[in-house]
Amino acid sequence: MVGRKLTVLTAAIAVAATLPFTSAAAASARHTATHNIIQYGFTMDRFAAADPAAARYWMDRRGAYATVNPGPYGATTSVHAFGSLSSLAKIGPGLPHGSWVLFDIETWPVTPLAEQQNPGKAMEQFNTAATRMGLRPIDAPAMDLAYTDTACSKKAHGGSRATWYIECRIAAYAVSDGGDGVIIQSQSHVGSPDFGTLVRRARDEIMNVNPAAFIDADVSVNHGTAAQAVASLTGVGRHFISGIFVTDNNANAANPRGWEAKVLNGLMAKGW
Repeated sequence: MVGRKLTVLTAAIAVAATLPFTSAAAASARHTATHNIIQYGFTMDRFAAADPAAARYWMDRRGAYATVNPGPYGATTSVHAFGSLSSLAKIGPGLPHGSWVLFDIETWPVTPLAEQQNPGKAMEQFNTAATRMGLRPIDAPAMDLAYTDTACSKKAHGGSRATWYIECRIAAYAVSDGGDGVIIQSQSHVGSPDFGTLVRRARDEIMNVNPAAFIDADVSVNHGTAAQAVASLTGVGRHFISGIFVTDNNANAANPRGWEAKVLNGLMAKGW
């Protein structure tokens, strides 16, 4: 879950207002990643202390983003997370113009049941409201919404969360009506061929709706090994997704030999 387990999102955002894609060679020369990164600020601090070299490569630059608190580097941009439309309506108008806002829509108490039952409509409304406020919306619909969505039921669309996600065009809704990007919560499929299938099919839907949107795939300390996470991401291909969202915990982020360190260093070795 993005709000409760938010750790790292890498997102190369293909719009003029953000850092553009760079080649691996150029990134190496500049000692920065080819993909942008958003990390929960508290775990960003812990990772920066545990692995300073990798942290600076990913985080000490204009293309780095942090949620909740600022993180260790002055170059980091804030991302404001919301779990409901009402919270955006209350807080959004007071945010600076151009701020990034994340819609963490899940089957949890923070998201009202009506929004859980029609996540496509809720994301369209969030994106519309955010853009009218001059904000930059990112949507992160949880796969568990398959169990609450009554507007497009899982039972009538393949019976699995993955088929629901694709056939109900969840990623497409996430980038409609001004949505700048989507986090595909693909973490439970790490180590399975379903990871690549889900991400690629979602990408096709997204490109049909908003070719400028960024697309991020989620990997998690709770699903598979670090090697499997790196293999799943590189198997999809760096040019098919804009980046990654890494779900970790504080204790692991503080471990210089932990799962997160292995994932980020593994991707660095692959030229990300």
